[in-house]
Amino acid sequence: MKISVNKKDLLKVLSNIQSITNNKTNLNITECINLKSDGEDLIIAATDTEIGFETKIKDIVNGYGDVVCNAKKLFEIIKEFPDSIVKIETDSEESENKTNYLLIESNKLKVRLTTKDKDNFPYIDKQEDLEKVQISCAVFKKCIEKTLLVEAAKDDRRPHINGVELIIKDKTITTQSTDGARLIVCNYPIEDTIEKKCLVPKKALKALNKFLGEGDVYLSFTDNFLYINYNSSNFVIRLLEGQFPAVNELVLNESCAVVKIDKNTFKEAIKRIAILTSETFKAVTFDIIKNSCTLSSQSPEIGNAEELIVVDTELTLKINFNPLFFIDILDSVNTETIELFFKDERTPCKMFFDNLIVVIMPMKL
Repeated sequence: MKISVNKKDLLKVLSNIQSITNNKTNLNITECINLKSDGEDLIIAATDTEIGFETKIKDIVNGYGDVVCNAKKLFEIIKEFPDSIVKIETDSEESENKTNYLLIESNKLKVRLTTKDKDNFPYIDKQEDLEKVQISCAVFKKCIEKTLLVEAAKDDRRPHINGVELIIKDKTITTQSTDGARLIVCNYPIEDTIEKKCLVPKKALKALNKFLGEGDVYLSFTDNFLYINYNSSNFVIRLLEGQFPAVNELVLNESCAVVKIDKNTFKEAIKRIAILTSETFKAVTFDIIKNSCTLSSQSPEIGNAEELIVVDTELTLKINFNPLFFIDILDSVNTETIELFFKDERTPCKMFFDNLIVVIMPMKL
């Protein structure tokens, strides 16, 4: 292998790839990336066994080769590389049959990075002959980013907690995510009439989102995998086995009273009150009495706080919530007024925005 590539192009790919290669697996080889040159492009591949990735960048020299090396070390080398063009070649001086080093050099710098056996690198299947669903990349990113506001607990192995349900039906893409205490449902119209439903790992979507920009993305499905094509990049994601809970009744606002609040007033107040919460006492109390709401928190080891804000409602209700769940949403929506829908102190608070539904369960003290 003897290639030359633009540092900026290579660094961008290597930076994004860290979200894949930094994931711990049972295979040490997943800490590595596969570099191939086919005479026209440099093909870069990475996988953590849940998500596989392959992309192309232009090879200036048009060389040939196939090598595997540590992804993190290569990224750190290229990040500090002094020239705008990176020259890479294999150095097989210590073995007749295998390349032992990747040589990366400029006029003054020479780095020899140990390589691994390329035969041990997992194969990434692209399945190019499957039916594809075309979706605006901007829409797909919004679906991912909104639903990933709900993260899975590290010690929770349930598929519906660790995954995002992806539904394509009636010319609509829907993504929904839960952690057991809240639910986020995101809906956007699309052109395709195909119908699909699957459970996609949150970790894989988080890694995928780093690569997405402008244009369109193409989705294909099998029983066990989601295939994604974006520009010159291909992704394959292993789907989770399991069922997402039925949420149709949760996302209705029937028989609910509404509380209207200025978004910025609410966000600033709840952030201040949340300062006095702790790991042991996480709740903020909403004490709603006709056109007013007192937010309060109390923690024996820290102290207490309360703040009165003006709201528009006829409701009287006292209920407790984790304030971080509201802060996450308020930071991500673009609206002047928030409408909170309540039924009673035992049932969730619901919020409805354009293309987004949020359900937050109350806390018991």
